[in-house]
Amino acid sequence: MILKTLTRHNPTFQSLLRYVIDGSKRTDGKARIITHNLRSENLEGYTQEFIQNEAMRKSVHPRQIYMYHTIIAFSDKENSDNLNDEILQEIVKEYFKLRGRQGLFAAGIHRDKKSLHLHVVESGVEFRTGKAFR
Repeated sequence: MILKTLTRHNPTFQSLLRYVIDGSKRTDGKARIITHNLRSENLEGYTQEFIQNEAMRKSVHPRQIYMYHTIIAFSDKENSDNLNDEILQEIVKEYFKLRGRQGLFAAGIHRDKKSLHLHVVESGVEFRTGKAFR
């Protein structure tokens, strides 16, 4: 398993969320979305929640991080048949817990490439506190 975290210095919430929850990235064409601290059920709602949470930011910097984009990739040598959606959902929930439950999270399962991978969008600000989420 490889974990790669990228930072976004622009508030492009909707475009990243659209990519992460895109159902066409799965063999069955249905989006599989795992969230934490989000109450909406669609792209527009998720986007608004990320924007509203960002508006609470206490300290503004020119190069602030608006969000993190983490990719959890599994080797093509791993048996992806054993990594069903339920197991992947548990892996994502454990990642949320280890990363810190005080952030906003949206994750999607992508099976469109040779190797299975998960994409996670994480807020740059803690949920409803305005403090940077590090």
